Amino acid sequence: MMGVPCPECEFLVKIGSRVQDGQRFVCPNCRTTFVIKFVDDESDDFELIRVSNHPKKRLVIEVGCPECETTIRLNANVREGQPVTCQHCLAELEVVSVDPLEVDFAIPVPLKKNRYRKADKLPTKSRKSRG
Repeated sequence: MMGVPCPECEFLVKIGSRVQDGQRFVCPNCRTTFVIKFVDDESDDFELIRVSNHPKKRLVIEVGCPECETTIRLNANVREGQPVTCQHCLAELEVVSVDPLEVDFAIPVPLKKNRYRKADKLPTKSRKSRG
């Protein structure tokens, strides 16, 4: 299987090994549509021609982990306050800004009074027996 860089975002797009002249492809990252045009009939050289001039928003965006500096790939539809976990160092992070994308360490939120997690033992009321 062969791959070519998208003419818009340079994401490696898999195109297969049996490409035909004029075949269309869509970049899975930025949704740009492009066509492969062979230079001549005798060679395997080709050029990429962008068809759509207005690519849609990217589906994947990247940001660096503040703990280990590993690149974290996130869905482009992230929102502020969304929890994120670094798959490399397992740091618990939170999206603090969307434009530009920024993550920081998540601040643990204390549970409200008289609220318990399922794993915690629930309080029981003691009843005095009436005799």
